[in-house]
Amino acid sequence: MLSQSCVLQVLNVWAINHGNNVMVSIKAELQPDMTVRIAVDEINAMERQIKQTHARVKWIFFEIDNAD
Repeated sequence: MLSQSCVLQVLNVWAINHGNNVMVSIKAELQPDMTVRIAVDEINAMERQIKQTHARVKWIFFEIDNAD
């Protein structure tokens, strides 16, 4: 995720197993000059990439923030 140019820093990541499925919670700081629409598009693309790479991930909650 840090390889994404829109992500300044990942503040924390949680992964919780639910049987054979996993829920992931991500809190990250994004580039401050992004519009809401661009941020949504970037987050959706990252979520798709995570789910394609990790088949057990079924739910992703992504929070934008600048501090933990």
